[in-house]
Amino acid sequence: MSSSNSHLLPNELWEDVFLQVNYPSVLRLKQTCRLLNNIITTSAKIQYYGELTMDGVIDTNTSNLSIKDRLDLLRERRFRWENLQWKKFPAENFSGSYHAYDFAGGVYAILEDSNDFTALTLPTKTCEGSRKSHHLDLLARDFAMDPTQDLLIFLAEQAVNDPDIHLYVRTYESIIPHPHSEQSHILVHSEGRPHAFMLQIADNHFALAWNDLDETELNIRIWDWRSGQLIHEQTLMDSGGRAESFTFLSPKTFAIGVKKQSGYISIWNLDSGAEVSRLCFPEMIDGEWCIHRVSVDTPPFVARPRPDRIFMVSPTHRIHTFSLSYAWLSTGSHSLRVYVPNGFLLSCATQSSEQDHTDIDVPWEDWGPRNSRIREAGPRDYDDSHW
Repeated sequence: MSSSNSHLLPNELWEDVFLQVNYPSVLRLKQTCRLLNNIITTSAKIQYYGELTMDGVIDTNTSNLSIKDRLDLLRERRFRWENLQWKKFPAENFSGSYHAYDFAGGVYAILEDSNDFTALTLPTKTCEGSRKSHHLDLLARDFAMDPTQDLLIFLAEQAVNDPDIHLYVRTYESIIPHPHSEQSHILVHSEGRPHAFMLQIADNHFALAWNDLDETELNIRIWDWRSGQLIHEQTLMDSGGRAESFTFLSPKTFAIGVKKQSGYISIWNLDSGAEVSRLCFPEMIDGEWCIHRVSVDTPPFVARPRPDRIFMVSPTHRIHTFSLSYAWLSTGSHSLRVYVPNGFLLSCATQSSEQDHTDIDVPWEDWGPRNSRIREAGPRDYDDSHW
């Protein structure tokens, strides 16, 4: 269609076209002519689409509110976060000691004294909060959860003379064997004495990572929790990777923080079962500094939005926080935090898996300055991206 006839299309059709285009392109189209500028500027749909993009969230399509009302709500949410203006400060007390916790899908849960599970559903604008407690029929060391799938996975405490690992797939609501899981008890045989576990859920997959006692091995197992099928198994020898450096990027990709050389992010693709990229961390200028620990904090996955939530974080805008600890060969220490968006790591996994090459190392200068943020961390800096 020629530009002279573009005015014949109704504005509603133009809106539908623009909503299929990424928002930076919409902004460029806005500069092409007065007609498109007017449509984009006056359309509540397009403004809402743009501001969702800027905030890194998506509409869950669970609300009957009008576009204008949702746009107003989004702006109010942004204003309150920017100015830390909370509507109310509900307080909850927890008694006893707890050694495991998780925060997923608007639910904060803790494990007290190995067999008492308490979950607190945080209140929203449209739903009151709630609290529930269960006394478990097992002694649990750790857990992962996805309340939107009614899913809990417990890692049991190990018996003194039993090196094997026991995992239990339960429902979040009732803490019973999950009816959609064909194997609610999963046994993992271990040759050594495993410790330093990491347990994560990503949609229909869940992963367990652990080190052996002297940390020379990093073991990773990934299952389909519904079928109980083991879909990925590997043991990395002398990788310098720790269980706490494992994280899902998506149900089919994961990353490991490795402390070899200057340290790097190792990205793996489950479809190929291969390492597809290594994103190197910055090298210290003074050669006497060496990296001795890499860990990562990342928000838990949820398979679907809660029905009372209008917005949820876009998968590409999830932030992974890599904590790098350095040691001076004689004395002293130094720590950095590197913040990397999930969308960039996923693009590395996709691009690298489509390329036929053996050199998968990417220097810091080629990716870090443009695609991450980095800062120094003090000795009492407890940065945790779950919050």
